[in-house]
Amino acid sequence: MVTPVQDPPQTNGAAPAVSWPAGVDPAVVVRAPLFKDLAAEQIAMFLNSGQPRTFAAGESIIVEGNTDTDTFVILKGEIDVVKKMPPVLPGGAEGQKSMATLVAPDMGIFAMGAPNMLAGVGRGSSVVALEECETIVVSKDAYERLAVQDPLLGYYVTRNIALEVINQLNGMNGRVVKLTQALTLALQKKG
Repeated sequence: MVTPVQDPPQTNGAAPAVSWPAGVDPAVVVRAPLFKDLAAEQIAMFLNSGQPRTFAAGESIIVEGNTDTDTFVILKGEIDVVKKMPPVLPGGAEGQKSMATLVAPDMGIFAMGAPNMLAGVGRGSSVVALEECETIVVSKDAYERLAVQDPLLGYYVTRNIALEVINQLNGMNGRVVKLTQALTLALQKKG
């Protein structure tokens, strides 16, 4: 007996519906720098590969120095990016400096810690929830499976992470030059 072949369902030329994780505002998430040049379907795949997690106010999302390889996509909430500061005097107390306070989704969606997903080196700063934060945590293993499944997604995400690192490095180089110039001027005035 021959089974008749059924025609695929008619979509009237419309693109297939994208299945977004709960709490994701597609209009905001597609503008995140990590997702530059990705199709909506690829962004949804990336986010769906992760696990939703809520962080309470005061809870650390990322801890400076840790070598974990998760990326934290902050969907909603206020976070503080803080950096350890060495003691000013020998034997003095170590401090922390707030580098930036970010609010999602008002200021966009933030993918925190993405470079560590590739490198797994010590985190360069800490991220602390200032209020309850809704996130999606994407592991390195989940990302690598996606990159094998969709190499173009893997290329764009890796490229976007590299661009973020390059921009941070260029910014740091500019700050080092300014500090060096200020120190040189101060020493010239002293001498």
